[in-house]
Amino acid sequence: MRGSDHLTGYNVFADAVNQCGYVGEVYGLPRHLFNEEITNWSERRGVLVKAMEDVALGTAAVMRTLERPLHRELPLVSPQVASRFRDLTARIMPFELIIEGEMANGHPVRLSQASVCSPHAATAGRVSFFADRYGVPRAAMEGTNIPFKLIKRYASRRGPFVELRSEAWGRRSPQLVATYRTEYFGFVLDQERAPLQGDFPPELVEQARDALAEALYFGRTRHPDQAHVSRAVNLLDEYWRRSGGNLVEVRPDVVRRHLRGQMDGVESWQQFLETPVAVDLEETIPAAQLGAVRDLPRSADLLGRRIPLEYAIEDGKAVARLKLREGLARRLRQRDVPPTDRPLRFSVYRGKREVATADSFEELRQALQRLPPRRERRRRR
Repeated sequence: MRGSDHLTGYNVFADAVNQCGYVGEVYGLPRHLFNEEITNWSERRGVLVKAMEDVALGTAAVMRTLERPLHRELPLVSPQVASRFRDLTARIMPFELIIEGEMANGHPVRLSQASVCSPHAATAGRVSFFADRYGVPRAAMEGTNIPFKLIKRYASRRGPFVELRSEAWGRRSPQLVATYRTEYFGFVLDQERAPLQGDFPPELVEQARDALAEALYFGRTRHPDQAHVSRAVNLLDEYWRRSGGNLVEVRPDVVRRHLRGQMDGVESWQQFLETPVAVDLEETIPAAQLGAVRDLPRSADLLGRRIPLEYAIEDGKAVARLKLREGLARRLRQRDVPPTDRPLRFSVYRGKREVATADSFEELRQALQRLPPRRERRRRR
């Protein structure tokens, strides 16, 4: 069946049952069985007998669940049945979906070499991940082509979503816009944006305030107090990471709620620019804990060089990280590693590119040994 590996597989099984099969019993349960002719049939078709037996086992289990009897002969797929199967698949989408060679998360997927689907249409099926001869991760799929008219039929319109954008309509200054999206199982098929001018619509007031607080937190607004807010947010985030997440008073979600509370009463963009904003949560931190995180070292002395010491929280655990040039990392010895109050991580760089990471000094040595040799720069004549 052109355009469907699922229906093609069913047709192969149906032909095997019709030519060489019968309904028998195994351990008292009905199942499609095959006679001796299945060997010659499989050679002509290029199909493994084991594959047909596996399909027969699965078919029997499904039919018992549905409380339906097994049929001695199975009809081949007609164009009407193929159309209904595509419609059902497009409506409930029980498989992975690729459009223009990509999954919804952007991962590239190609069709399998044995697929009968068209690469120029959307395909729903099972994705298989593997590594090619060079160790590069790849993905391939076998499935069923879904016509775009069915995708449009079952796509849903979502929104409005309020967001702050600066590139809309050629503007350099940011502006609040209401975005409507047409989505289909993770894919965004279309977007429509409309600027929010004047007072916010009543149904979008809360979303607009949320968007403004989010933009303030990430430093994306032209608010007069944005520089002060960004400095305070970065400082509190540094305290939170240095404490290993123990300073609940300055957790990122707490800081965002603090900014969001100051947006109550904002009804327009102009009113937002005129509303004073401040982040003064540092006063809520106990003096003893604040002094402890401030006293943590900011750098480490390695072989006569001062290397910045970065603090982070990975998988809920406090860690410290050293970013090292490859040459320095190769000269490093266990006795040179500075003591820290938390696990130490290593990152190795060639230029601006990170080439190795390690969770311990021993892993660092092993990672350096696996690195390919560095290319020597050609001397200019």
